[in-house]
Amino acid sequence: MMIGGEKNQNSVFWQPTAADISRANISRFLSTVEQHSGKKISTMEELHRWSVEEPSQFWPLLVRFLGIKGSGDLLPVHVSRHNDPTPLARQWFPQFELNFAENLLEESGASVPDEKVAIVSWSENVVHRSLSRRELRCGAINVATHLREIGVSVGDCV
Repeated sequence: MMIGGEKNQNSVFWQPTAADISRANISRFLSTVEQHSGKKISTMEELHRWSVEEPSQFWPLLVRFLGIKGSGDLLPVHVSRHNDPTPLARQWFPQFELNFAENLLEESGASVPDEKVAIVSWSENVVHRSLSRRELRCGAINVATHLREIGVSVGDCV
């Protein structure tokens, strides 16, 4: 921000109102954390610390808060593979199965019109195409049906 011809690097360009903060998804999640765990978390640093120290509380709560659809148990949150303690070597939610298409094509907690645009694309020659939620869902069903018809099943790599 320029003030009197000089940059003022301490200026705040925008700050959310109290109403903005209370409506934010992260604020709603922090409230959910407090309701379910009794833990008062006020900062992102505190939330991160809690997620690392108490993963068996944090991750299932986050999955439920986000409305991720699936079946099975959310615990254990992860198991180590090959005796390697790093996060990349862990199998996350080994007892929980989900359908990515179902979770990506549905909007959690809301009745969303099928006519709502789901995907918009532009090609290099500026050809515009959009797909509604209905068109995208129908396309996904057609692909899934075809894959089943040609013998693709659970566990196969496509």
